[in-house]
Parts: sequence; structure tokens; C-alpha cells
Amino acid sequence: MMFRRLRASIIVLTLGYLSNGLMFLLGSRREADIILLISLIISLALASSEWSGAPALFLSGCLVGFFMELIGIHCGIPFGEYSYLSFEGASLWDVPIPIALAWGFYLYTAYLASLPIVKRNWRIAFASLLMVILDMAVDPVMVERRVWTWKSGGPWFGIPLSNFLGWFVTSALALSIFEQLTGSSHPTWRSRQVYAPYLASFFPIMLLSGSESISAVVISFSLAVILMVGMHKITQRALSRS
Repeated sequence: MMFRRLRASIIVLTLGYLSNGLMFLLGSRREADIILLISLIISLALASSEWSGAPALFLSGCLVGFFMELIGIHCGIPFGEYSYLSFEGASLWDVPIPIALAWGFYLYTAYLASLPIVKRNWRIAFASLLMVILDMAVDPVMVERRVWTWKSGGPWFGIPLSNFLGWFVTSALALSIFEQLTGSSHPTWRSRQVYAPYLASFFPIMLLSGSESISAVVISFSLAVILMVGMHKITQRALSRS
């Protein structure tokens, strides 16, 4: 059946995010991250049987994210001036390896949510916007937990707006490279199931949040839901007219 394994990959990734959050509640942060990594590997393996470009999407996110972080740390472009306070011994050229992997995780997850959109440019823009909305939750939480810090604050819970512009540019660049390398070898799937992993990715972020960042997570999650509902209605309306 068409999309059967892709559907299974989406379920696995969704369960991975939920399990990651639950393991964090139990106080097993390292095991939580291992479970999420395993779920991603299984999800990519399942998806690649029907969508050969899936692993390339994850790798594009990791590599572009790594090089943009490298520029950002040393030059303050495009995110703004910031520095990491954790990840000692887990960095390459001052870029934490977990952060580079997170770019791949989140970009793959956001792109899945864009699959109902047929036109390539709109798909890239939508997925990049979803990345920005996700970071609107991630960044305040990580700052509150002292994972990284900004040289100067900003209007979004102490985060500068340049950071979100940087996230959009980095995401769009990684997706553009991915699209150019893989061409038309990507599915168009209009089921609401493709939104599940992205929405589930907020669960562990919410559990990590504290009193200073919980509002940012709730607002960001609400924006994501509103955007997905609106885009789904627009897509369905366009299909009914064609």
C-alpha cells in the first residue's frame, strides 16, 4: 500500500518525541536522547523505502546547521552574538555536535509537516516558518536552563529577533540544497498524520521549560496548531477547485 512505510515512520518518530519527554520526566535524560536518536534512525529507514531522499534531508539539516552555527559562534551572523555554556567535550570547532544533530532532527520533522504542499518554494517557506516557530519555544527554554546565552537580550523572552531570521535563512538554505540534490524524489502526502511528529516535538520542550519560558512554549505551540489548521484548509480548498 502506498505510503504504508512512510506512515509507519511518522508513527515511530512521533512516539520517539513522546518517549523522549516521558523519559525526561523519569529523570533519565541520557536515555531519553538515545531513544529519540534510535526512533529517528528507524523512521529514516522506514521512510527511505518509499522516499529515497529522507536520509539526505536529515544530513542536509545537520551539515548546513553545523556550518551556520560555526559562522554564528565566531562572527555573530546570522543569529546574533551568543555562546554555549554546556556540551564540554562534545564539540567540533566550538560547535556542539548535539546542536548539529538537532538541526537535522527538527528540519526533517518540520519538512514532514510540509508534505501536503505541492509547490516546492511554498513547501520550503512553510517548513522554514515551522522551524522558526519551534525555535520560539526552544530558545527561551535553553536560555533559562543555561545551555546557551545571548550577549544582549531581545524582545522575545530575551531572545533577539536576528536569531529567528537566522533560523529561517538556515532552514531555507538547507531545504533548498536538499531539493536541488534530490529533485522531484519527494512525496506529496495530504494526510493530517504528517503533522504529528512536529506537534509531538513540543512535548519534551514543554517538560524542560520553567517558569520563565513556559509561556513562550505555549504561545509557539498554539501558533503552530493555528498555522497547520489554516494551511490544511487552504490546501484542501485548492484541491477541491482543481
